[in-house]
Amino acid sequence: MGTVAIIPARLTSTRFPYKLLHKLNGKRIIDHVIENTRNLEFVDSIIIASDDKEFAKSLCEKHKFLNGYHISDDVLCGSHRSYKYYLEEPDYDFYISIPADEPAIDSTELNKVLNKDTKLSMNEITTFYTKFYCKEDLSSPLSCKIVTDDKNIMIYNSRNVVPVNKDGSYLSLEKYKKHVGIFIFPNDIFFNYGDIWKHTVDIESLEQNRFMQHPFDVRMIEMKHIGFGIDVQEQINELEFRIKKGVIVS
Repeated sequence: MGTVAIIPARLTSTRFPYKLLHKLNGKRIIDHVIENTRNLEFVDSIIIASDDKEFAKSLCEKHKFLNGYHISDDVLCGSHRSYKYYLEEPDYDFYISIPADEPAIDSTELNKVLNKDTKLSMNEITTFYTKFYCKEDLSSPLSCKIVTDDKNIMIYNSRNVVPVNKDGSYLSLEKYKKHVGIFIFPNDIFFNYGDIWKHTVDIESLEQNRFMQHPFDVRMIEMKHIGFGIDVQEQINELEFRIKKGVIVS
């Protein structure tokens, strides 16, 4: 049945309430995300999954191509909403979770690294990483650092800097991988494993570490991404600066 993109739009963030309504370069964060998702060539349908019915309704009225879906409060994280939607609509081949607080993900770049010739396995989750472009991002606990094997299969994720040298010093910047929070869930993963978020341990408050506790792989695809998810209000000015410059100088 194709691919559906689910944007988990929760308004009541603890650290930055109603952050999705704040503006970045004159446009609301959530509207950036919706329009970027619309430009993804591999997506057939887009869903706003929100615990606020009126908010979802207003977005669907503004963006006519959207469909809204109400999600109850018993979800553990953003991508968990993809599974909740799967339970209602189980016939899509792939369910893509798009972070609602990442307004600067470049759809052109995503279309390049994930085009129609890309063959995604039905037996593993796919997600993305980018290189770090500055040391400040690397040392920040707001960014997720990834350790993979030589085939780009995820091994572990941390808010701390990993790996490090024996003496505790950092490796060179280009050695590190930063997570980009888009997840592609094949239908078979949901069908065979069910609710993969439950009965797992929450490690470092990084949802992808829950996936490490199941017998399937999480494959990483590299992409270019100079932005980040908005966690606190102070990050908006920094992200506007990065978008304007287009490059990061460490």
